[in-house]
Amino acid sequence: MAESAAVVTNLKDAALALNQGDWPTAMAYYHQRYQHQRGSQWQPGLTYSPYTPVEVPRHKLGFDLAQLDYLLANKLLPLEPFGEVLNQWRALAETRSPHIASEALGPYWERPLYSDFTLSLNGRSPFRSDIDWEQVAADFQRRSLGFAMIDQVLAPETLLHIQQHLWRSTCWHDWRRGNYVGSYMVDGLHAPIFFEVAAALKQHLAPLLGSYPHASHWAYKYAPEGGGVGLHADEYGCINVNLWLTPDVANLEAASGGGGLHIHEVLAPLDWNPVAYQDRLHELVPAGGWKQYTIPYRCNRMLIFNSRLLHQTAPYRFDPRYLGYRTNLTFLFGYQGVPLERQALTYLYTDT
Repeated sequence: MAESAAVVTNLKDAALALNQGDWPTAMAYYHQRYQHQRGSQWQPGLTYSPYTPVEVPRHKLGFDLAQLDYLLANKLLPLEPFGEVLNQWRALAETRSPHIASEALGPYWERPLYSDFTLSLNGRSPFRSDIDWEQVAADFQRRSLGFAMIDQVLAPETLLHIQQHLWRSTCWHDWRRGNYVGSYMVDGLHAPIFFEVAAALKQHLAPLLGSYPHASHWAYKYAPEGGGVGLHADEYGCINVNLWLTPDVANLEAASGGGGLHIHEVLAPLDWNPVAYQDRLHELVPAGGWKQYTIPYRCNRMLIFNSRLLHQTAPYRFDPRYLGYRTNLTFLFGYQGVPLERQALTYLYTDT
């Protein structure tokens, strides 16, 4: 269903406000859009309802089951009616069908059943106090293609707040592209804490990020084992900041460095398109091949790299229980191919 003209206009206005550093205004626009599309716990939205039939893959149903079970076990949702919803979804999962018709999941599926859109740092710094940010920027700049890493980057309280938010919030509406689910700034991942972390990054890494707007952020949760996101570049942005959030005890391949990220020392062309280039990757390979760096997954590890670097999720195996799902949070800064003087006038999202 197409969005109304007013909501699309507000989405553009949100991006322009965010480019100017006015994230509270941007957040208000994103929240208006989210309510328009998704409704609320008790009220269906205009885009997703039981009257919009789709085929739901097993990994999405499995994730929704695990999250609903977690919310009920922690008394974050009332047993009536959600206990019966849980039983209904479990019965559908037991059919072993590769896909489930969304109509069978009932009226609560894809609704924002639980979300805290007020979570904030309340003026606190999100990061541990002893990070040498000048050294981080220098590390990035001395590597020809742009890369740096920080371990134990978030303060413990910030880490726990973000982990809990992603465990609890029923904002995982992207599930069509593989064995993972995703949540985006424009579709439910718009609590203040995410904008505050992005603003703090721009402040501390001004030599790298100061000229670039906060273009977007998103989070992914993955099925317990698999390959994750394939070879790609984030073709719209200039600099990626990737943050890993799953406790190390859940990484069953930690000893061998599994679950992290393969970064290839080759830049995607400015006209990169993952569909157009999937059969043409050989054109990007320099003589003698390209170097690959594997960064092992560690909880609270932050990677900062040029968005045009080709990268992919390393094979992984994590604890299959809900809190063990491999989770990453990504911030995207700047707009690829846009002159600096035009960065603040550019936006990614219009209608989706």
